[in-house]
Amino acid sequence: MNRLFSLDSKLMRILNIVADYAILNVFFLITSIPIFTIGASKAALYRVMFDMLEGEDAKMYTRYFKTFAREFKAATPLFLLKGLVLALIAYSLFLATHNEIPFKQATVIALVVVLAVWAMLFTTLFIQVSLFSSTFAQYFKNCIYILLTHPIKSLITAVMDVIPLVLLLQPDIMGMLGPVWLFFYFSVTANVSARVWKKPFDGYLEQAQAE
Repeated sequence: MNRLFSLDSKLMRILNIVADYAILNVFFLITSIPIFTIGASKAALYRVMFDMLEGEDAKMYTRYFKTFAREFKAATPLFLLKGLVLALIAYSLFLATHNEIPFKQATVIALVVVLAVWAMLFTTLFIQVSLFSSTFAQYFKNCIYILLTHPIKSLITAVMDVIPLVLLLQPDIMGMLGPVWLFFYFSVTANVSARVWKKPFDGYLEQAQAE
């Protein structure tokens, strides 16, 4: 029994991981409350998750807030631009579906495609911000290149990002899953994204260092 609850036991390691994910998820939600800070929060969460995959899990909470503060200036305008265009496309789609317009079906399909492509395009934006500094133009160029070379990975990440927004329209389901959103969803999906993108970004970072 003593071995089961020792700090080095498998059970305690699992419990520590669960606690880390829950705490990081709460950190993410707290720092995202002003909404416009979500970009910096995502960059901080990705930074910690990539470090965890490298086995660098010491002082992860301190690293989260340091990354949040360091990347706030770069991540915030990028998030606002991404969100503004996304909101305009979504609003156009809403108007198209709720009004009689010429070529309605074709317009709705086109807007859905544009919305999906825009969402997929920026799935790695805040991963980039978390891992290296660059100009805004270069971040966007990188996003286009990554989408074209890794469309499936981009789709997987985009789906995980969109699920909470979709469920906001389903308050009953959102309420049932409340504890999941509060303690695990964002940290777990950030870890999944980090695993999905680790190999490509290891290559990008090696290439950048070589240049």
